[in-house]
Amino acid sequence: MDRSTLTLISTESILPKLGSIKAELIARGFGILSETHLNPGFETSATDPTGDAFSLKFEALLTSTQSKALSQHLGTVFSMDAIVQPLQDAETPKRLACFDMDSTLIQHEVMDELAYRHGIGEEISAITETAMRGEISFKESFNRRLACLKGFDAELIPGIAQSLKLMPGAEILVKTLRANGTKVTILSGGFENFAVHLQNALGPLDALYANVLEVENGKLTGRISNQLVDETRKLTLIKTLAEQQGIDDRQTIAVGDGANDIPMLLHAGLGVAYRAKPLVQEKAQHCINHTTLAAILYVLGYQRSEFVEH
Repeated sequence: MDRSTLTLISTESILPKLGSIKAELIARGFGILSETHLNPGFETSATDPTGDAFSLKFEALLTSTQSKALSQHLGTVFSMDAIVQPLQDAETPKRLACFDMDSTLIQHEVMDELAYRHGIGEEISAITETAMRGEISFKESFNRRLACLKGFDAELIPGIAQSLKLMPGAEILVKTLRANGTKVTILSGGFENFAVHLQNALGPLDALYANVLEVENGKLTGRISNQLVDETRKLTLIKTLAEQQGIDDRQTIAVGDGANDIPMLLHAGLGVAYRAKPLVQEKAQHCINHTTLAAILYVLGYQRSEFVEH
């Protein structure tokens, strides 16, 4: 018997809509096997930033294309995040999580932040958006933007790093994963200086890979001093890290928002496009747009009571 699971996450109570959602599944010929309220306390504490969440298990033989279409339909009609997965995939423990940094774990594009301090913010942001939409390659975009930062005062970097804000739900997500034995890694096309600061904010991570800014005489040279972390490198890293740890690809998670994240999102056992650019949402199997990063824990089957917050 082929089974699937539907995870629903919303900033509002799901209960008033649950009957209609189940009716939608039944109308499609799917037999509902069970339902689990993953955050039952939401009914008495509707200010919980992690949102309300339900998991529905149902009988269905769905292709990945059909699963995604159903997720998109339910998410659009009922204004919430909806993730449909084969039950076997959903119940496979995840042991490695790889995260993009800029606009994923943090609310910023670091290159843009440096550019605004350098007085060329709008010019750099325009190139960033073009790359994130996949209209030019990440490598071309990266080199063009970084060259514009030549002469930037490196002493300003620690202060900028301190000002960066975490994406809502990032801390809960990372701490809960690590407390349950999942290795957490940053794979960033951004910069190591900022990834290190993020690691300090989130607690120790298992590894981080990012680009290293080259500095001469206290100024940025407009170059990096390492192998560029682009879409190809991210894909290689998630494969290598899993292999080194004896982790099956089905036990991996990847989360990102930009075009350079697409290969690792497609490779991972659970690839999530988080508030991503249109091209990324089109390519990725799973998308989260309405709720916080903590929603990924619900997708993994965690109960709200199992979240680690401190």
